[in-house]
Amino acid sequence: MHVINHLGHANVTYNLKFYNSTADSLTNDQHFILYSQGCYCGAFDNRDTGGGTGTADSIAEHFLARPTARWRS
Repeated sequence: MHVINHLGHANVTYNLKFYNSTADSLTNDQHFILYSQGCYCGAFDNRDTGGGTGTADSIAEHFLARPTARWRS
């Protein structure tokens, strides 16, 4: 599967029933397109649902730049 469309709950550190740590542990080396309509999952400015600023990177950043991604080398 290379195209994923998600419509469901999300926040800065949660999407697709994944958390940041789960996204980091993925080992798939195939590129994919993920489109999510979940709230705040791509909040690269670290804004949370209350308007504050958190310290965690968004889960979208973790999907893209996870430590196990082979294209990072």
